[in-house]
Amino acid sequence: MKDLLFIDHIYHKITKSSVFFVDILKRVYNVDIIYFDPYNDMMSSHERPMKGKYDVVVLWQILLERDELDSMCAYDIGILVPMYDDYISKPHANWYQFFDYKVLCFSRTLYELVSAHGFDAKYFQFFFKPSYTFNRGSVDSAFFWQRISALNCNTVERLLENTCIKHLHIHRALDPNNNGDDANQDKFVVSYSEWFENESEMVECMNESAVYIAPRFYEGIGMSFLKAMACGRCVIAADYPTMNEYIIDGYNGVLWREGKSILLSPDTIRRIQNNTIEYMTKGYGIWNESIDEVLNWISKKSIPSEVLNAFKLDYLSLELDYSSRVSKKYEKYFECLYNMIQYNATEMVISDYLSASELDHVAVYGIGKLCEALICHFLSADIVVDYLIDATRTSFKDYKVYSPNEHLPDTDLIIVTVITEFDSIKNQLDVNQNVKIISLETLLGDALKKWRDDANAT
Repeated sequence: MKDLLFIDHIYHKITKSSVFFVDILKRVYNVDIIYFDPYNDMMSSHERPMKGKYDVVVLWQILLERDELDSMCAYDIGILVPMYDDYISKPHANWYQFFDYKVLCFSRTLYELVSAHGFDAKYFQFFFKPSYTFNRGSVDSAFFWQRISALNCNTVERLLENTCIKHLHIHRALDPNNNGDDANQDKFVVSYSEWFENESEMVECMNESAVYIAPRFYEGIGMSFLKAMACGRCVIAADYPTMNEYIIDGYNGVLWREGKSILLSPDTIRRIQNNTIEYMTKGYGIWNESIDEVLNWISKKSIPSEVLNAFKLDYLSLELDYSSRVSKKYEKYFECLYNMIQYNATEMVISDYLSASELDHVAVYGIGKLCEALICHFLSADIVVDYLIDATRTSFKDYKVYSPNEHLPDTDLIIVTVITEFDSIKNQLDVNQNVKIISLETLLGDALKKWRDDANAT
């Protein structure tokens, strides 16, 4: 059997949330596991790989410095398994140091992001095996695993105020560096539990309630709420990945955003529970059949490792050199990025073109490296960025961020940086007819043409 090094988040020693994947890998690999402590930026107990050479290295929901990793051992294939919230919160430069790795995504939204950024990515959706003889639980009781400070008892109380819930169980097992709060006992009958050493005890406690409150705003996979769904709970979750990739609001769960009122009757809860078991049964069958495909994909070398000869990033200047073998899938993205860097470092190509066209106010669709490069460029010009649009992110620096599903305010021009999806995005946006929408690729081409024509004329 081939050798695989699995580098895991130290907190997973407690949660055991990566065990399912390690067990899959052990079918075809000799697996060595070491743990990284991101809270102290160090390997747990100074762990080092047991071998000097591995066929595969898997970084599971953590990110190391590439130089540090490469100094630890030699390996042929690198696999990155990021969490959605981690990917969108870290600078892209942190991820691009692993551009020759393949990225395994358990979130479709994450997959679309990393693919748009040029990574060799693959998406699979995980499901637990459902429990067919489940305890339906008390229809007036909700179970809330309190994990993070930001999603607390006060939040949950507001969510449940228009429901039939009378009893609230708080499972207080907080993630590191987070604090909990107490529920208001004037509103609910409240009970508490702490970390269970045995998972079966946790499931038994959870199953006493028909309703389960998902504990985080974003998930890498979402093992906690997926376990609840596999047990037939009516899950109430934030309307963000990965929860909204599993839950169909009102059918097999409830999705919420700030300001939304949740109405839950006993009959609705029971209907959702039944639908959830049916949904999880179908999903588990698909996941189970895809495991061989997962293993086969891991065993193959990455496409981008043959694509890029060099890839260096800096916050203010980027340098890109790619070979003639670059695939069509990535070519447009890199060409656009390369041209932006090459021509806008010393020349105000885009801003001069926009000013000449009397397009002084713009919005940008797609918060990523291209968006950042545009904003840096406009900061040195007289072009005002009125707002940003993004399907997954709700904030970026001091800019107002709109969802593409919202009606968008007037501006002179919307620049779409997700250039491979321009046509579908253009058709999706709800704007007044006087607002122009253009792909960054087209804008850059038109601006460069004018710049060259003007240069030739002089």
